Amino acid sequence: MGSKKTLFFAAFVLLSVFSAFVMAAVASPDKVGGQGEGQGLLLGAREQQLGCRVDFESSVTKDVASALPSNSQLISDSAKLGSDKSQLASLASAGDANAFESFVQGTLVPDMKSNAANLRAARGSFKDNNVTNETRQKLKADFDSYSATMKTCEQSAISAVLQARINQYENDLDSWNSKITNRSGKGFSTSDMQQVISGASAVLDPLKAALSSGDSAKMKSALQTYCLRDACDGDKNASIAPYNYHLAARMAIALADAEYSRAAALSANVTGVPTTSLDSAKQKIDDAKSILAQVGTAKYSGGEDEQITSDLKQAAQDLRDYAQSVRAFIQQQRQNARGNRTAAGGNRTGAGGNRTGGAGPASGRFNRTGANGRVPGGANGGTPPGGASPDAAAQ
Repeated sequence: MGSKKTLFFAAFVLLSVFSAFVMAAVASPDKVGGQGEGQGLLLGAREQQLGCRVDFESSVTKDVASALPSNSQLISDSAKLGSDKSQLASLASAGDANAFESFVQGTLVPDMKSNAANLRAARGSFKDNNVTNETRQKLKADFDSYSATMKTCEQSAISAVLQARINQYENDLDSWNSKITNRSGKGFSTSDMQQVISGASAVLDPLKAALSSGDSAKMKSALQTYCLRDACDGDKNASIAPYNYHLAARMAIALADAEYSRAAALSANVTGVPTTSLDSAKQKIDDAKSILAQVGTAKYSGGEDEQITSDLKQAAQDLRDYAQSVRAFIQQQRQNARGNRTAAGGNRTGAGGNRTGGAGPASGRFNRTGANGRVPGGANGGTPPGGASPDAAAQ
């Protein structure tokens, strides 16, 4: 009986946990493109980094506009860049990474490109607008000064971004380690998950090395190249391919394997339950592994992350179906056992009834007693049939 209770409890546990690992893929920042790794700790540093370049362009624009008072476009551009910088600070303060990156890609970058084009056109009009050589030389000197200031600003900002990213990654890994410890305490195999955590050093080590170098170019290249999730395009200027670790997908698959292994171990003790759904779950997990292996360390490019998530969702459903089948099987076994005990009890009651019926001969003895004349005949003081007792007669 104890083993059946254990199996029933295991089936209940499987029902409650099989969907958990899918959430890791569904809620994963893997799907956030571009600068999606800039969530949380990175927002302030990203705002500082972008602000350096906005300040540079705004300063240059104001200088050129002062040399061309009739160019209202440059004055408008300068005001727009100032507004964009204020909006960046507001979004970073709000902590909304998606809104921040949406503003950067949808508003700031187009505004800066438009301003750069307008600056080129304005410089090309210097001759037509009689801008003196002295003014041009001053504009050139100011440009060099602004450029140097921007580089110093960016170096500090890039260092801050890199440190923030390292901190964020370490926090992510600490969170996963806590989950691993929790699942290990529940009896799940966690060796695959621990290997995924160890493999993250392929991202963290080069990031830390770049930070230690203090070299802006190396730090920028590392930021473009090494991502724990799926945000890196690589350093195209140096022809360095991206290294995207796809942490969430790796962990989701490792956790799925652990859930499947637990279910497979359960199936060995409940041979009366078909394993069709269990086999299907295994196939879906293998499909997810195959897709991730094909992606490697590149970025997702053709909906691979959605397919991995879909496969793991289906695996979760298959495992839930199997767990429900196990629970139904065990409940049926219990009902059968109770029915057998009830039937056995009924048989014992019936046997007892036969023994009770066997007491009938006592009545026979009474009849025999009557036949011997000890009661009916009245010779022994008995009451004759139809007659009154001696006491009654005396009365």
